[in-house]
Amino acid sequence: MRDRYNEFQEADAGIVAIGMGFPEMAAYFKSELGIPFPLLVDHDKQTYRALAIGRASAWNIYGPPVWIEGIRSIARFGNRIPKQDPFQLGGAAVVDKSGEVLFLYRSRDSSDVPPIDEVLAALR
Repeated sequence: MRDRYNEFQEADAGIVAIGMGFPEMAAYFKSELGIPFPLLVDHDKQTYRALAIGRASAWNIYGPPVWIEGIRSIARFGNRIPKQDPFQLGGAAVVDKSGEVLFLYRSRDSSDVPPIDEVLAALR
């Protein structure tokens, strides 16, 4: 989303990322990766539960299906050891101003990222 942030702005949409860590971790992550939108923290993972975003098995984190994406991520961002719950999967939601969820993507494994084209399509 960071790399296509301008497309979200053109769609008159705001982005808020939610992570599991602590405020100082979020500030460091936001600064290090140059994230131009707010990065909030949900240490108790209430947002993940509310959206029914699942948890991974060890296979979904360390198994062969995620190796290629893991290698790409290490090449791009360096070798980072998770400081939060490595079994918590991610996702993306598009929520309108009234609070209705228009789009919800739940990652299937740790390398599964929401298709940005689908997220943007939900805004139109």
